[in-house]
Amino acid sequence: MSYRHFSIDEREIIALKLAEGESPNQIAQALGRHPSSVYAEIPRNSSDGTYYPAKAQAMADTRRRDSKSPWKMQDSDVAQYVKRKLKIEWSPEQIAGRMKNDHPNRTSNRGSLPRISAAI
Repeated sequence: MSYRHFSIDEREIIALKLAEGESPNQIAQALGRHPSSVYAEIPRNSSDGTYYPAKAQAMADTRRRDSKSPWKMQDSDVAQYVKRKLKIEWSPEQIAGRMKNDHPNRTSNRGSLPRISAAI
């Protein structure tokens, strides 16, 4: 079973059911989710001890966006290296592998396939 992020509709149900005094187990059953997902969602995306669906969605969206940013491409040396290799039609796998060989002591120059692919 794969993980699905909570939707804004599910977050509204969570807030409503919390206000009605339902437990996370009851909320999970109503949503068809595993109780641990609901138990994790509530404190992770609460603000000042209260669960607001719009704020919870914004917090989750921010974390998701920040986790996907190609931060290594902000380093101009790495960005130039990747761009040069892409120009000569190297694959992301070739670039990532070669970075490790070309710069074994500089871990900041190592790229991952998703991050290199995001630069394409």
